[in-house]
Formats: sequence, structure tokens, C-alpha cells
Amino acid sequence: MVLHSLTSYDDSKLDPEAIYRYARKVARQAAAAGLPFLPKSPDDPVWLVAAAPAEASRTVRRIGDKHNLELDHEGVIICLRPDGALVKDTYSYGKSWPISEPETFDEDKVHPLNVSAFDFRPLDLRMLTYLDVGRDRWHDVHLPRDGSAVKREELNSRRNVIVHAKGVGLSRALRDLYVRAGGEPSRR
Repeated sequence: MVLHSLTSYDDSKLDPEAIYRYARKVARQAAAAGLPFLPKSPDDPVWLVAAAPAEASRTVRRIGDKHNLELDHEGVIICLRPDGALVKDTYSYGKSWPISEPETFDEDKVHPLNVSAFDFRPLDLRMLTYLDVGRDRWHDVHLPRDGSAVKREELNSRRNVIVHAKGVGLSRALRDLYVRAGGEPSRR
């Protein structure tokens, strides 16, 4: 992950109209390609642009001679409607299940796309730069030996600017959707 200068990023100008135009172009391409909509939104058809965790933790707990994995996630999901409108919703969930080994688990079982029903709202101007900052890596948390927790990792995200200009993170996520729909990649 490349970190960019905050000075050049802060000096850049956000161009909402360019992002909205590009979103409409991506929506036309996705519709023409018959790209499937997000399954959890049958009454509000949308394509996934990005699911970005804000904070997350995963903890393995010992309960007797067995282990449980506990996942807690909070974040934002950004989607695109067929008319080109960008929408978002927040998600927050937690889940625990038994695992045979502390190191093995299937995090996809609790991915927000698999467990959440969404109530999408228009993407506001502030959110056009949400994807401009990246998430930190998972890091181990020191645990006292007297508890039931065997291992804990946390992800505190949304801290480091990873693009050179405002709005580029969302534009890149839209470009990825455009390419998945068969569009020619651009340097956007």
C-alpha cells in the first residue's frame, strides 16, 4: 500500500460531478453486460462498489476444551443503482461459532454481504472521499493470561491516505466494477 503526501491530497480539489458522470457510465456498462445485482437487495437493485470495514476484531476464546471464534465488524457498503446513483449503508454485526482449531475459520460466513439486509441512502459529498484512506493491517492485541481469550486481532482502519487526490479511491472502485462489466480499463 502506497501512502501519499497529505499536502498534495489536501491541496487537491474534489470534483463530485466527474464522479457522478463516471458512476452513470459504469451503471450503463453494468446494465448492458447484465451484471448481477447484490443478492441481499431484491427490492432495491444495486451493484456492489465497495464494502469497507471501519473497525473489526476477531477473537478466539477457549471454552473448556473447545474454541469459539468471535467476529465483530462495523463498516460502510457503497453501491451503484442502475440509474447511476451512488448509495451507501452502514453495517454492524457480530457472530460467534465453534471452530476445531484456533487458526482456522471462514470469515466469509459473516461477510456483510452474506448476513445483512440493507437500507440504502444517497451517498453524501463527505462519503465521496471515504475510500481515499486505507485500512491498517490486522494486528495482535496483547491478552492477559487469566482470561478465556486465546488470540485477539483488531483492525482499526480509515487512517492512511492511499491515493494522490480527493475522490480517486471511489473512482478506482467504480473502475473495477466497470472492468468487471466488460468495460475497457482507464487510468481514472
